[in-house]
Amino acid sequence: MGGSIGGLSGQALGNAIGAAGATSLTLNTGEGRQLTKSVNKKFEQMGLSPKAAAIVGSAVTSTVVSAGYGATFSSLTAPPGLTKQQISPQDFLTSDKYADFRSGAAGESGGFWGQGSNAVDTANAPNAKLFEFSQNGKVVGVLATAPLFSNVPVLGKIAQFLQINHSAFVGYKATGGVVNSMSPISTVEYASLAVCHTCTLIAGANAGVPVPSLLTSIGPSSTVSTMFYGLYGGATATAAATAAAHEEFN
Repeated sequence: MGGSIGGLSGQALGNAIGAAGATSLTLNTGEGRQLTKSVNKKFEQMGLSPKAAAIVGSAVTSTVVSAGYGATFSSLTAPPGLTKQQISPQDFLTSDKYADFRSGAAGESGGFWGQGSNAVDTANAPNAKLFEFSQNGKVVGVLATAPLFSNVPVLGKIAQFLQINHSAFVGYKATGGVVNSMSPISTVEYASLAVCHTCTLIAGANAGVPVPSLLTSIGPSSTVSTMFYGLYGGATATAAATAAAHEEFN
């Protein structure tokens, strides 16, 4: 179920549920409510009305806190003996070692303007960086990153300068088979509920790769996407809708 929203399973799903519960408990404490009010105030200072600031602020606070818990739980429950090393794009594209991953990643399009959507496309993109994740010597997945719009001359250069990276992950699911971060991802889901970073985290989690290892490899732009979409998709949109409904009926 690779890149689809809600495609978590096993321990990854347990981590997400645990993070949601911990977030709810945290934000309902005195300190949590104070944090939310502080963030709301920041949005008011940016020009939003008090009502709009309350909706946006509570949504962003919920998303960031949940992401923090999710990343922590992901690290604590990561399989022992997991290592990461950078590999060359050429190695990924030609070595028999990665044949299953190339087969599992190929043929899936999607993404914003189809720019390097799957791991094979991304490995072929200019300035691509790839990372191999192994557990006790056995390869479990590969993360491919490249500047967004790398095939578009001007936009690609801007994305590279700002370190705005596209990402794609392909690996072995803990339950068997291959998971591909861009398969499937519908046009409706993309950008409205998730982006490539979100799909990468879902696929990586299902392969047993901890969130922090993926985020640091994707680069700084993953911080922004995580603040808006959460770790696994739709977080701020869902939280904002909930907050708006609460404001409407109170």
